[in-house]
Amino acid sequence: MYAHSDDKILSLLGDEPYPVNTPLSKTTSVEILKDAKETRARKYAIDDREDGVNMYCMGTVIRDRFNNPIASISVASFYDSMTESKKQMIAVKLVETALEISRKLGFSGESLY
Repeated sequence: MYAHSDDKILSLLGDEPYPVNTPLSKTTSVEILKDAKETRARKYAIDDREDGVNMYCMGTVIRDRFNNPIASISVASFYDSMTESKKQMIAVKLVETALEISRKLGFSGESLY
């Protein structure tokens, strides 16, 4: 979702507060847009127990030849099994793989975000 503009994100989400799935869920537009900014800077999103109490997920966008976000790719794991080295390895592979898929779909940009 963070591949879209801030206005589009807020339009897709609708009115706040947003649903609470865990105590770590982001429930306001301020939190969501801050997370979107951080996601764009690092080039992948992180769900750190926001949707499931023991789930850790990382994902990034796949773009088409017109630079439109058309899909995403993600990895999910149990929070307790994620080390910093695993997170770093997954992040690199995730972004590389998404860029490779996007290129096969005609994307010609340098970065997905």
